Amino acid sequence: MIDNKAPQSLVLFTEGCELYELGEIAAARARLQEAKTMVEEDAFGTNLRELIDDRLDEWQI
Repeated sequence: MIDNKAPQSLVLFTEGCELYELGEIAAARARLQEAKTMVEEDAFGTNLRELIDDRLDEWQI
């Protein structure tokens, strides 16, 4: 479970990973894309953006 104080982009990233594992590819992609647009607002910044890009490339979605 994600801490309520976690940045929204991190929450969306985690949800996307969970959806991907469940086979919900389109929903996973949407969550990761949404997280990517929010990264600039969060403290994690570039590192999370790179992680999102890595997942999208790895999953080829």
